[in-house]
Order: sequence, then C-alpha cells, then structure tokens
Amino acid sequence: VQQFFRGVMGNLNHQPWPASPRSGAPASNYPGGARARKRQCGYCGKILDSHVKRCPNCREDLPEIHAVDSRGTTQEGGKVRQGLLYMLLAAVLYYFAGGYNPMEFPLTVIPPLLDVCLPLLFLSGLGLTLYTLLRGK
Repeated sequence: VQQFFRGVMGNLNHQPWPASPRSGAPASNYPGGARARKRQCGYCGKILDSHVKRCPNCREDLPEIHAVDSRGTTQEGGKVRQGLLYMLLAAVLYYFAGGYNPMEFPLTVIPPLLDVCLPLLFLSGLGLTLYTLLRGK
C-alpha cells in the first residue's frame, strides 16, 4: 500500500518550500520571492523578468508598468461616504422618532433631540460632504 501511495503521490516527506527564509536559500525558492519580480507578456503569455523591455519570444515591446498612488482619493471618498451616512442616519431617526411612520417608536423622544440634535447631525453630514468634495477640486 505504501508503494502505491509513493507512486501516486511521490515522496510524502517532500517539502515544496524551505523551512525558513533565513536559511540562506535564494529568494526564488519562496512563494512570491522570484514571482514578485516577474510579469507576463501581454502578447504571447510567456513569463518574463520585470526589467525586460522586449519579449524574446514574440519580439513585441512591453509597456512600462507604473505604480499609481490612490490613497488620497480613497480617504476623500471615505469622508464623503461618512458625511452621507450621517445625513442618512439623521433622516431615518427623524422619520421614526418624529411620528411620521405608522409604527410606534418604542422609546420616548425628548423634543430637543428632534428640534436641535438631529438637524445638527444632518447639517454636519452635509457640511462634511460638501467640504470634502469642494476641497478636492
């Protein structure tokens, strides 16, 4: 039975990667080590080093790869979403606590909450959204 499994599965003690990157083995033996420095030709599909400008297989020029820093746009987009969320929260709370729905709100609502706090929350969300959108331009 063991011979059968060795024939089908190969050596069961085989380790595909070295145990530690500090063991002195080259980086190409580790997952992502050498592959991180390679890319694929868009014309023929051959795997090439990242520094190659022309594919040796199909002789096509490879386009330059430029890293794009998009952290600024995601932070601004997060602030816009946060402002819109504040506006939505204030509108939903005002709808349910103000008695505009057919269901009964389970908590008693203090009138200053409806008169001051919820409109202030809505306006602060509107201000945050507008400020973020106008600051970006």
